[in-house]
Amino acid sequence: MKKRTYRHVSKLVAVTLLVGLVTVPVKADNTIQGEKDKLTELNNSYDDTQNLINELADKAADAVAYITELDTQIQNLNDNITELNEAISTKEGEIEVTKQNLESAKEDEANQYDSMKKRIQYMYENGNTSYIEIIFSSGSIEEMLNQAEYFSDITTYDREMLQKLQDTRDYIASCEVALNDEKAELENTKSQLEEQEAAVELALDAKNEELAKIQTDEEQAKALSEQLQSSIDEQENLIKELEEAERKRLEEEERKRKEQERLAALNKQNQSTSTNYSADHYDGGIFSWPIPASTRITSDYGVYESVRNNVAHNGVDIGAPTGTPILAAYSGTVVISRYSATAGNYVMIAHGDGLYSVYMHASKLLVEEGDKVTTGQQIALVGSTGNSTGPHLHFGVRVNGSYVNPWQYVSLP
Repeated sequence: MKKRTYRHVSKLVAVTLLVGLVTVPVKADNTIQGEKDKLTELNNSYDDTQNLINELADKAADAVAYITELDTQIQNLNDNITELNEAISTKEGEIEVTKQNLESAKEDEANQYDSMKKRIQYMYENGNTSYIEIIFSSGSIEEMLNQAEYFSDITTYDREMLQKLQDTRDYIASCEVALNDEKAELENTKSQLEEQEAAVELALDAKNEELAKIQTDEEQAKALSEQLQSSIDEQENLIKELEEAERKRLEEEERKRKEQERLAALNKQNQSTSTNYSADHYDGGIFSWPIPASTRITSDYGVYESVRNNVAHNGVDIGAPTGTPILAAYSGTVVISRYSATAGNYVMIAHGDGLYSVYMHASKLLVEEGDKVTTGQQIALVGSTGNSTGPHLHFGVRVNGSYVNPWQYVSLP
């Protein structure tokens, strides 16, 4: 079962690493197909995670049977422990009774022996020397009793008294043997009890270890599944935003084409050319610097950065404190003024002939879509919204749907 657990953990680590590779910060110039490819990778990772969760469910079922078996073993061991404790209690009671019997027998022996001494003293004082000689010449009570059978002057009482003393001593000896045997049996029972208790501890440790593994695997798989689902949702939303932006771009190009055709028709009727700005035509003027309060470039156009997956930077990052005014680099019409998960709060201004300026990561937007703005007009405030690591303005220039080098249109003041 341990090998199976390690296999699940390895799969979990592999899927987690895959998620880390897929869920990277998204750039503003990612293509729709590229984002769809990332979505496919995320869905594949999600499927792998679901398969892992299903395998964990099978593993949990196996573990239930294993834990049930451990519980049965633990119950049997606990029953054995209960029986051993009862046997120990019983044996301790028997030992106590044997001790009491032994003490009582020793008291009886002492009393009988004292009575015998008094009886010998009495016979000696009354001249019963033959009886005394038998007692003192005998090697044991048995020998003394055997010799006493030949003397009629030894009373039945004396013989019974001697026999009782011998019986008491025999009983004492048997009690001592029984006591030693019972103590040995008690020690053996206690040893068995310790073994059973150790077995219970091992079974409980195995059970707790298995439960902890199951819980850890299930929690990791669940967290990974939730992370993947969240990434999938974000990626789907991003694709929708890009598709919507592409639709609007195509619509805008079509609108400009028709407008150019209309203007061309008007020009034929009126050969005079206005020198004022028109949102439909870029007159070739130089852009003004979008943040007069700062000229600090934190990331230039075309620079490759590891955090951008080796994709060239499509604009110029200008560092400035949050709240610093952002100005329109050139007159035009605001075509976008909204929030994006990648660009944050951003503004896009159309200057005519497919030329746009873009201002990203603002803390606040000050213009709305459709507004006419002039060069130097305040349009937003510096911030760090969207995919940004600090307050700055990402300033970009697009021509006919593609980013170009902003330095072709603007220079440092």
